[in-house]
Amino acid sequence: MPMADLSLEKRMGQQVWSKRGGVGNRYQGPSLLTLVQHAKAVLKPLAHIHRSRVLHRGLTPDHVLLFSKGGQEADSGVRAASKPDAIKHDIKLTGFGAAARLTGKGCAIETSPYKCGVGYVPPEAHQAGALTTAPDVYQSGGLCYYMATGLHPPPLADAMPLPDYVPEQWRLIVSLCRAAKPVDRPTLAQLQLHLHGLCQ
Repeated sequence: MPMADLSLEKRMGQQVWSKRGGVGNRYQGPSLLTLVQHAKAVLKPLAHIHRSRVLHRGLTPDHVLLFSKGGQEADSGVRAASKPDAIKHDIKLTGFGAAARLTGKGCAIETSPYKCGVGYVPPEAHQAGALTTAPDVYQSGGLCYYMATGLHPPPLADAMPLPDYVPEQWRLIVSLCRAAKPVDRPTLAQLQLHLHGLCQ
């Protein structure tokens, strides 16, 4: 059975999930290596803004832009299901309208509401108090859900199991990142380390 191609357009929010292989062939989804490659590419700029002491708080597919390596915005997208090393673009994050700056204690006070779909809003958004990087990890889990299915994640209360074609290792990543309690989520560094281990 041929493996489906993952085609990324200019924005992840305009993805085309091609079901190549003809009538009767079951959709297989992107390969684990493809998912890992793309997640690592997204987490790299996110880690950079965290080092700059900024929380994104609006991490959705529409705010992840793909650029070719020369700096020009990518037009043709990428087909990388069978060739994960074929990623020939840089990823830049946009949509900083709800961003917050971390204080010297590594937390921030929420200053504006989240500007994203309900499936990307972390449960702690409805509680007063200091913010850490955990909400961005939660939203990364939403992106991982989207990359595997082509669908936006449901709110945590309405969460359903991921489809059977999603690799078990990827289900675990989504589950950990979208944990209800911030303390139960991995840090961004732990997530990057885990993804690196999946590439070995």
